[in-house]
Amino acid sequence: MPHMQPQVIYETFLEGETTEGTILLHPDVWDEKKHYILCAGARWTKRRGWFARLSAPGYLDATDWAGPFKTAEEASDYLDEVYGDESDDYTYEEALA
Repeated sequence: MPHMQPQVIYETFLEGETTEGTILLHPDVWDEKKHYILCAGARWTKRRGWFARLSAPGYLDATDWAGPFKTAEEASDYLDEVYGDESDDYTYEEALA
């Protein structure tokens, strides 16, 4: 079993355009005022769709979230394209779990 496991979820994320690039915030960590102060001048937009990342359950290790994608399959395909072998041992259905 690989250390990093795929996660694919349908959710609303907060997307911020900053001078450092685009960032995605999972709803569990939303605090618009706090992040606005940290990223002064950022423009925030709510994005709904499928998002994907690799995560190590029980650890803090995880890749950045990517998305939104139109379908769960597109999100899963993104993980395969970008991370290849790290997510190959899991099925599409396991990524959605």
